[in-house]
Amino acid sequence: MKRKGILFIISSPSGTGKTTIANFLVTQDENIQRSVSFTTRQPRGNERYGMDYYFVDTDEFHKLLAEGKMLEHARVLQNYYGTSKEYIENTLEAGVDVLCCIDWQGADQVRQKVSSVSIFLLPPSLEELRRRLMSRGTDTKEVIEYRLKEALEEVKHFSKYDYVIINDDLQETKQKALAIIRAEREKLKENQVQIEKFVATLIS
Repeated sequence: MKRKGILFIISSPSGTGKTTIANFLVTQDENIQRSVSFTTRQPRGNERYGMDYYFVDTDEFHKLLAEGKMLEHARVLQNYYGTSKEYIENTLEAGVDVLCCIDWQGADQVRQKVSSVSIFLLPPSLEELRRRLMSRGTDTKEVIEYRLKEALEEVKHFSKYDYVIINDDLQETKQKALAIIRAEREKLKENQVQIEKFVATLIS
């Protein structure tokens, strides 16, 4: 029986490290790919089209949405974000795991459509989150205050996730996330072995 891929979701308040963790995971494992989201926001720094995001305008985003090409979507800070339905389905069908960095709204939508394993990253404190957001140097003071306010709302949804990691030590968080990926694969492998044995007894 061919193994289908596993869809992994990583969510966190902005500045908590989900992008850093996701980039680490895909460099450690050749059988996991990071889903590249569509967004209407402008690129930051060295972000590249097709590598970090698919940067589109609002009209193009709404066209994709109307055509049913989004697995999930959300609006954050006046910008839209969305995940390609076709990419997720085709990659999982090919037996490759997919990693999605999406917020809790998107995660809620995905759970209704696709089986997934979800991880939520928590900041060690609001003060540390503020420091991280300020150190990025990409947002105004007003935007940072908005993100902190949103963070308080986002952490209320942590209980919906399969795993929760407090990201107070980046290296430790990386290893915990990698351990989760490997453990979930082993669970799937064990389940498939049991199913194959059961089917064999039925047809023997």
